[in-house]
Amino acid sequence: MVQDPIVNIPANDDISSDKLEITTMTGCPVMCTICPQENLKENYNSDEKYLSLENFKKALSTVPKNLLINFAGYSEPFANKECLSMIEYALEQGYAVGLYTTLYKVTEDTAKRLIELKKQYKTFCRFYIHLADSSNNMPGFKVTPEYLNVLSLIDTSLNDIVYMTMDEDNQPNIEITKLNIEPTPWIYLDRAGNLNTDNPVIKQKHWKNEFIVECVESKTHNNNNLLPNGDLSLCCMDYGLKHIVGNLLKQSYQEIREGEELKRIKESNNTIGFHTDVLCRTCSVSKDRTPWNDEEVYEMVKQTNPDILGL
Repeated sequence: MVQDPIVNIPANDDISSDKLEITTMTGCPVMCTICPQENLKENYNSDEKYLSLENFKKALSTVPKNLLINFAGYSEPFANKECLSMIEYALEQGYAVGLYTTLYKVTEDTAKRLIELKKQYKTFCRFYIHLADSSNNMPGFKVTPEYLNVLSLIDTSLNDIVYMTMDEDNQPNIEITKLNIEPTPWIYLDRAGNLNTDNPVIKQKHWKNEFIVECVESKTHNNNNLLPNGDLSLCCMDYGLKHIVGNLLKQSYQEIREGEELKRIKESNNTIGFHTDVLCRTCSVSKDRTPWNDEEVYEMVKQTNPDILGL
């Protein structure tokens, strides 16, 4: 998981920091080494592998316009051939749109259309490209002349693209270095314990939050992830689908926000003490909001008054 250091949403628009992540398909073919795809495959109990444009439109029908529609989720967005149409539809409907892509299966025509959309819509406010790296951490992805042409076309046409790699030294594939593209440093996480790997690029592992949890990404747990069958998982960390908070093909967005699973998560996160019934306790994007948020202070309180910590 990458921890996004940039919030590039137009300041004058009524767009919150909350977002709806879009997983356009399950079983990502890029096979990144820092992505726990096996957890997703084991726990996604549906024959709906690809999100259809029709279902995307239906799912979006009750989603507030102030949410960022983020094409990222648990897979490469363009592994679904209808991804570009979904992006176009979301922009036409007045949503802000973000895109995280490796450019897998992006043709020159698709790239030109993305460039047009980025220039046409101010609300196409995030465009992140995950580059093939020097350590081959994307074994399902091939650096071809066609890919390099698409990458060069986008790079020379747009000036606000953010690049990233999965290499420990932040080094792109040698062919990409010839384009003089500079990746941005990233913090890679273990997806709240979903990812077990010795990959040195994963810097934050085995998080254990014993305090009252408050998610850095969304205090109201409003960064849910749409799956192809309409299910909403809690967030982009929940590869094991531990928390399905509702289904946008069967419920309205507001009904899901008022549902029992989100209530349970919020109540649990407002209770002091480590437990594993909610994913947030093992997530390094979660922080605490207690007076003893320093480890030293916490240890002192633990020794003098463990009851207050719920231990």
